[in-house]
Amino acid sequence: MKTTADRYLPFVERTAELLWKHQRIPLAGNPRGTPFLVISSPPSAAWTSIALREDGHYDLYPIEERVLELKPTRIDLAAWAWLERLSDLVGNPVWRERVEAMAREFAVYGFDPRSGLAYLGQQAQFDVARLGPTSTSFSLPTFKPDDGIPLDRLWRHAALPMDRMFKSAYLGLVTRREDLSYNRFCYFGSDDRPGLPFMAFDPCHVAFGLTGALLIHWWVFHWRKTRSTQSLGWAQAMADKWLAAQHPETGLMPHWFGSDNPADTLQTPRHFANANDGAVAIVYLEVARLLRGETDTAAVALRDQLQRMGARLAVGMARFGYDEHERIFPNWLRVADGSVDRDIIYYAFPTQAMKDEAVRRDPRVAVASVNGGAALFPSGTASPYHLARAAELTGDTVLLARSGLLADHIMERAATLQRAPGEKGPGTCASSAGAARALLCLARATGDARYRAHAAVLLDRELDAIEQAPGEKDREWWRFPFRNALLGALLDLHETPPVE
Repeated sequence: MKTTADRYLPFVERTAELLWKHQRIPLAGNPRGTPFLVISSPPSAAWTSIALREDGHYDLYPIEERVLELKPTRIDLAAWAWLERLSDLVGNPVWRERVEAMAREFAVYGFDPRSGLAYLGQQAQFDVARLGPTSTSFSLPTFKPDDGIPLDRLWRHAALPMDRMFKSAYLGLVTRREDLSYNRFCYFGSDDRPGLPFMAFDPCHVAFGLTGALLIHWWVFHWRKTRSTQSLGWAQAMADKWLAAQHPETGLMPHWFGSDNPADTLQTPRHFANANDGAVAIVYLEVARLLRGETDTAAVALRDQLQRMGARLAVGMARFGYDEHERIFPNWLRVADGSVDRDIIYYAFPTQAMKDEAVRRDPRVAVASVNGGAALFPSGTASPYHLARAAELTGDTVLLARSGLLADHIMERAATLQRAPGEKGPGTCASSAGAARALLCLARATGDARYRAHAAVLLDRELDAIEQAPGEKDREWWRFPFRNALLGALLDLHETPPVE
């Protein structure tokens, strides 16, 4: 196994060249158009999501199978960050110049002319071939904020469209201004010129905590660029909405606001938190970090509030969100005491016994799956990274200790695998990338050399599996969307020197 420090950067550079050769298309299909790096949507098997409503009724949501797109046309915004880093690290400006060119064209074509919303986020991306939005998950592309959007890069090339987008995000998602009721998504094609909400209030809308946190980030970013007191006020109001719902003892927050009863007059905070709510804490802490050095009284107050909210939520997730005996992250926690909530049925049944009982009453639900929580490793959960990043940002002793325990458990699990985690499916590379990022956070936070060494073990195994794959087709791992997570983690490892 190669473990030399110069392994990672050349691998990333070779992959960038490979992607530019095989996953690049010209804007609008014009051979002379600006070339764009594109990416497939994540492939997944067909499944049925389930929800138990307050009246005892089960809702079923069939999710269609998604196959890997061999000829993708959707923009790869997530690649811009590591491509720019690559340019800096290898001293080759070409990757940064290519990102610049893509950003300039996105500024022209990447925004809905009627609503001002950008073709980006969790449920839509910019289609480079047809110059419009394409769905990432459902048949209809909709606007829903996402983390990892290159805001600074887009602002440099599209300040006016971005200025409009931050305002139209308020109009699109906030349905009632007096209490900041909002929905998780809205539709393209609405008219932002009247300055009115795009959607009427509906108590059954789902106001996710992460969506609210991302809106705080966006509006704070807008304030820093424009000094718009309106945007800062929106951010403060959203922060206050979620502070009021944060439990004073556990630090946990509801996963969303919303009702099952269309006749309700309010979106009420739910009594449960989700295993992935550490992502909300990270956004709060990152926004607080964004406001460091500001002297504006209102900005300082918001910064301090978000720092406290993020730290308390992260500590709550660290205390309650991991079952160290089962080594899983239970799906749902009660906000009031942090205990595992096995009565909640969203997405899947928490136990087989609950499913069996439900099938006896309603045979339709036999198609739903059973899932009691996310495995530690390999896993699709980003919880270890969330907690380690929070530990790095806060220095909190509880977070450091809990993240250290997770690191030990991850490495124990990895040691039991006979071959690299990526062998049985390319998606497991994302688990190694996420675990490596968590370990590198701990390495920076503690100065402990073993965490950097552990990250190298995980990523070296992935690179060995890729480089030793039996055939060229087996080595086409770069077609899968997890590639950005892996390549970013490799650059993080390269830039984290071994501790002597």
